[in-house]
Amino acid sequence: LVTTVRESRMTNFKESCRELAEQGWPVIVRCSGGSCVPQGPGVINFSIVHSKVRGWYLENGYKLICDFLTHFLASYGLTAIIGESPGSFCDGRYNLQVGGQKLVGTAQRWAGGSRKQAAVLAHACLLVDMDVVEATEKINTFYRLCNNPQQFTAESCTTLRNCLEGSIQQS
Repeated sequence: LVTTVRESRMTNFKESCRELAEQGWPVIVRCSGGSCVPQGPGVINFSIVHSKVRGWYLENGYKLICDFLTHFLASYGLTAIIGESPGSFCDGRYNLQVGGQKLVGTAQRWAGGSRKQAAVLAHACLLVDMDVVEATEKINTFYRLCNNPQQFTAESCTTLRNCLEGSIQQS
């Protein structure tokens, strides 16, 4: 599991990390925002890194990575839309959904120098072939152990494998 610096300050964080590591789900802290996400086999991370150009806004980075992945998914016959996926872990305005379920989460970070001269990291996490039920349960366990009331539903997410199997069955 990959969580945020903000979340690393939650109650019982270190104890929760130890317990989840014992269950085979180590917790790592990242610098970007959002909330806890699963990582590991069955997840592909994709990043675009470039210099921030004049007139570049946060939305531009999200549009860049979402457009790329929307075209990629279309090559498999899948229609992805951008939007929030209520109930999903690390929900955000720039998720990519297929069939109303989150398939891709996105993040962005600007680093180095001023806002005028920064490096832009636009990042996407594509759920390819993982057990979404187990991953969601482990994130929920992490939050419960940290006395965080936030909980998620596995039905809010899907994987590329499920999308492709569903499109084959519908054909």
